Amino acid sequence: MKFCFCVTGSSINGADNVLKHIGCALKELGHEIETVNIIHDIPECDAVWFQSQWYGILEKKLRSSKSKKICWLEHFLPSENFVPIETIKADCFNTQYKGDVKDLAEKRIGKDIYYLPHAACPHCMREGVYNDSYPKKVIIMNRNKFKDESWLDEAGVTILPLSAFKVSDAYRSANVVANIHAIFQKGISSEYLGAIGMGLNERVFQAIMSGGFVVNDNNPILRDFFSKEEVPMASTKEEFSNLVNYFNNNPNERLPYMQRAKERIANEHLYVHRIKQYGDFNNWWNG
Repeated sequence: MKFCFCVTGSSINGADNVLKHIGCALKELGHEIETVNIIHDIPECDAVWFQSQWYGILEKKLRSSKSKKICWLEHFLPSENFVPIETIKADCFNTQYKGDVKDLAEKRIGKDIYYLPHAACPHCMREGVYNDSYPKKVIIMNRNKFKDESWLDEAGVTILPLSAFKVSDAYRSANVVANIHAIFQKGISSEYLGAIGMGLNERVFQAIMSGGFVVNDNNPILRDFFSKEEVPMASTKEEFSNLVNYFNNNPNERLPYMQRAKERIANEHLYVHRIKQYGDFNNWWNG
């Protein structure tokens, strides 16, 4: 099959990167891939993949295209110019979230939403190059009001912006990648109509594939993917700070965790595993 991906072309747009990784997985599975900017026309293809965030821009083009439409529900935000998800016309939907928010969204849309959690892409996520100038306790992220940065402050973690650094090199060079989530990813608060959801961010996969070591905040969904012997998780700010500082001061203690986490990803958590899980795409169109 031929798939077209509509993207913004921005290297710091999270959903653009996810779609890029999905495209790599589809190509590995023998499909043809084409990527176009959202401002351009959609070429002839079997299916076009797009972000819900840009549906307003793409709506007319999608309506005139004979291709099947796959909508990646990156977020369920009812603000920031996101169109209501029930107005999106697509043949199928997928999301990285699970829980009540997904169930409510399915009722609003009137279709099943495929659970397609984040994963690793061996084609895009490569081992970084060590550089001693990078911080030893680091996180690279977009900053917003939904993330509690006091967890990072207490642990003495340096926040680097996505746009200014080589991500893989920074993760490889750090002793600890301190991974925190937005409250709507942790089942604490909701993005959408009071319904709670959970999702694991892509940073944990990126950091591990880059050769880094991750200490995670209190996001219970982490344990769907990694054991405590692979990625340590803290239940409180104090525990988070203690874990970050312990492994920063004892870097050799990280090595067994890193090896086990990489093995877990290689065996279970690549984007190609996610796509293969659902098999024939005809099931998507008719789901």
